[in-house]
Amino acid sequence: RKPPRGVLNWVAEPKPGQQPLQFEARIYDTLFKSEDPNVHEDWLSDINPESLVVLQGCYANPALASAKPGDCFQFERLGYFCMDPDTKPGHLVFNRTVTLKESVSKQVAAAKQGIAGKK
Repeated sequence: RKPPRGVLNWVAEPKPGQQPLQFEARIYDTLFKSEDPNVHEDWLSDINPESLVVLQGCYANPALASAKPGDCFQFERLGYFCMDPDTKPGHLVFNRTVTLKESVSKQVAAAKQGIAGKK
């Protein structure tokens, strides 16, 4: 039996006949593909094209409509998001600040590798 390939998340109708709140999500990732863009002759060629992905039409609980720019939330299974100052009435924008998929062991290993490389 094969495990599922993805995760299905859903937002129910808050009340019968009421639609879930829609928002724009800005998913930020690392700006450069490599750890040290200076090693490339043309550092612009090392820019990660996926460093910003904008998702339109995302759904959320209507309680987020009262959030203010700078307010932070954990979106289930996705990470931590803060409301962006670009938010306007009728157009909410949330920026992902931290993903939940980054493990501490991965961060520690990267830090050790960085320290070892400086010796």
